[in-house]
Amino acid sequence: MVDYKKEYDQLINSRTEYSNCLDIIKMLKTNIWQYFTSNNCINDNINQNIMKPMGLYVAPVYKVHRSKMVNWPLKHGSEIYVDNDFIEENKEDPKLVMCQITHEAIHGITRKVDDKNNNYLFGHVNIVNKNGIDYTAINEACTQIVAEEINGIIIEKDVYYSLKTIIRIIMLIIGKKEMLDQFCNSNTIFEEKFNSITNNRFNDFAKVMETILNLSKRMRNGKIDSEKQLIENQINNYIKHTLKFIKNAFNEELIKKPEIYDEFNKIYDGKFTLEELFSKENILTAKKDSYDNIKYRR
Repeated sequence: MVDYKKEYDQLINSRTEYSNCLDIIKMLKTNIWQYFTSNNCINDNINQNIMKPMGLYVAPVYKVHRSKMVNWPLKHGSEIYVDNDFIEENKEDPKLVMCQITHEAIHGITRKVDDKNNNYLFGHVNIVNKNGIDYTAINEACTQIVAEEINGIIIEKDVYYSLKTIIRIIMLIIGKKEMLDQFCNSNTIFEEKFNSITNNRFNDFAKVMETILNLSKRMRNGKIDSEKQLIENQINNYIKHTLKFIKNAFNEELIKKPEIYDEFNKIYDGKFTLEELFSKENILTAKKDSYDNIKYRR
């Protein structure tokens, strides 16, 4: 079991303030507030969180917490910790670093905690419920999509790449408005629309997204190339099943909205299109129950 108090103490004892941290925090809060305002997602919770203190520090985050960055929630605000090595490795790409710091700031600004101290993720209390469903992966993908839109970039080599690609497809079909509404307001409007089209398959989808995230983290942390290749093959298998699911479950919506292909292609700068993703024979001939025989790995 993770000892979070011990981890936090280690971060405090080894941290230094990020250069120009006050100016950066002010810029982050302004950019995030403007983004949510322009997308009609501002609410009392976001306004309150923006007013709370937020710290920004450099520390050996990966050694302590096994991640490159983390937003650490406090009673009256939050603190962002950036890994020393991550900064050094990406010193020639400051926009990437700032995008990932933006990701952590969004966590702090969108965090919702109720009177019982329950933390919410994408409309759900942040606990794995009795059905084994965890919404962390979808929440992380949405957070990263927002961070990249704010910074005007698409990051290809991060742990969220596969998740982002899939969520962007779904977002274009169901609607960005609905996705941001559920993400910011902790309701289930996106989920309800998803379920109405797919005969209540959102929780199945959430499970697969969580499996892809866990496998992606294992591949990132892997030491042996052969093990990484095995994990990559597993990830690709889950992606293939997910694309089968999307093609079948949302087929009518895709037919009604052929412009989705062009929109998706623009997002990824011509690297691949939805038509290419869906053109492979094994995807086009998939059965509608393509999720039913998948084993979930945690």
